[in-house]
Amino acid sequence: MLKKLKKLLTEMVPVILGILIALFINNWKESTEDEQFLDRAFAAIDQEIEENRTSIQNALTTHENLMDTIGVYQNSGGKSLEAILIDTDGLKYSTVRNTVWKFFVGSKTELIDYQVISQLSSIEESKLLMDAKFNKLMDFLYLHMDRNDPQSLRLFAIHLSNVMNSEQRLIEMYDEYLAGKED
Repeated sequence: MLKKLKKLLTEMVPVILGILIALFINNWKESTEDEQFLDRAFAAIDQEIEENRTSIQNALTTHENLMDTIGVYQNSGGKSLEAILIDTDGLKYSTVRNTVWKFFVGSKTELIDYQVISQLSSIEESKLLMDAKFNKLMDFLYLHMDRNDPQSLRLFAIHLSNVMNSEQRLIEMYDEYLAGKED
């Protein structure tokens, strides 16, 4: 009986060691794949954020020029909103994408630090707020495009200023995110 137990144990030890080694190798492989996935995902997120930042910065520059032009005509009137938009570069809508991080969060949430998710979620919320402000600006513009009175120009400038504030805030949030990645 003792011999059978000894024989059983000697046969089980290599099997158990083999299983443990296989588990270790599998865990190491998964860990390596997760690191590679994170590296690729963060590189894609960073690239998307850089593109979004550039798009918003271009729109903000256009809107600053438009705001200056509106300031010239705001007190004197004379030009309609439509004419001012035609004479300037008009309005620019920033196409901001957040598809990479949404895919990333949806596929491997357990790998992501809460701070990163929180930061990217805040960026998404700010983008939605900017979209709502831009839609409100466009609604106002469609109703008052042919107007040239100081009141209409002033209200348009207020709506445009709201959009510009959101654009500036998004740029700041992108910069904060990218600066945090460098640390």
